[in-house]
Amino acid sequence: MAVRRTRDGRRDLAVLLLGFALAARRSELRLLDWTDLEEVEEGLAVEVWRPKVNHEGPLGVPFGSSPATCPVRAVRAGAGA
Repeated sequence: MAVRRTRDGRRDLAVLLLGFALAARRSELRLLDWTDLEEVEEGLAVEVWRPKVNHEGPLGVPFGSSPATCPVRAVRAGAGA
């Protein structure tokens, strides 16, 4: 897939897959920073600011069953860019 060959493409893919996995709104994705992501054994722990939902602590994002659509792998590839 050509989009993964550029740094911006890897970043964009990571944001899209992470947003889908979190069921996040655009405003929530826009507020994310790399410091909000923590790698854990099961995948990622993501601290998301959600104004309309009360939750405590980070949200879990597990590894995907397909490497091509796995948000954890995409974030790792985007961070290494």
